[in-house]
Amino acid sequence: MNRVTVVSRSIRSVGYDPGLRVLEIDFQDGSAYRYVGVPPSVPRRLAEGVSPLAYLHQHIRGHFPSMRVR
Repeated sequence: MNRVTVVSRSIRSVGYDPGLRVLEIDFQDGSAYRYVGVPPSVPRRLAEGVSPLAYLHQHIRGHFPSMRVR
């Protein structure tokens, strides 16, 4: 899974596996979450957006099944 560094106070990096449609988000505090069933446009918009944390809350968290992985 390739990771992209994100410019954010809360999010450190974003990784995405298009074959599995799995998104992983690493946070600055060391925690990480995995979201499943995520279409390819979502991680791209998250990483390139003005406010990645706002995008996470509006379009990802609560919309896709997730689990804490770290």
